[in-house]
Amino acid sequence: MNMLSNPSNPSSISSGSTGSHESLTAFYQNIQAEARLQQYRIEQQQQEIRSLKDKVQILELHKATQLGQDKIVGFMVGAIVLSLLSLATSIFFSPSEEPKLSLRSEALPSYQLLDVERA
Repeated sequence: MNMLSNPSNPSSISSGSTGSHESLTAFYQNIQAEARLQQYRIEQQQQEIRSLKDKVQILELHKATQLGQDKIVGFMVGAIVLSLLSLATSIFFSPSEEPKLSLRSEALPSYQLLDVERA
């Protein structure tokens, strides 16, 4: 039996209309709640993405700093090694000072002898 075809029962017409209106309202509210939930999830994911981007930037900066520090340490070690090599070269391969001194000490008595002979 169709509610519209029964004019003797007007309450059945209004109750059927109210029931479909309530179900539409509930359906619309469910859609709104689902949309709000999805919007909340999207905002949470965007916040997580921003947080991860910040962490990546911090890690990249740390990596660049670490590489820079490693290069500085490498240059310092290289400078120390070159200084030690230079020092070792100057110690082992330069002429010693003693022969020069001994030549001068030998030369002085001969000059003194010349001065003694002239006097």
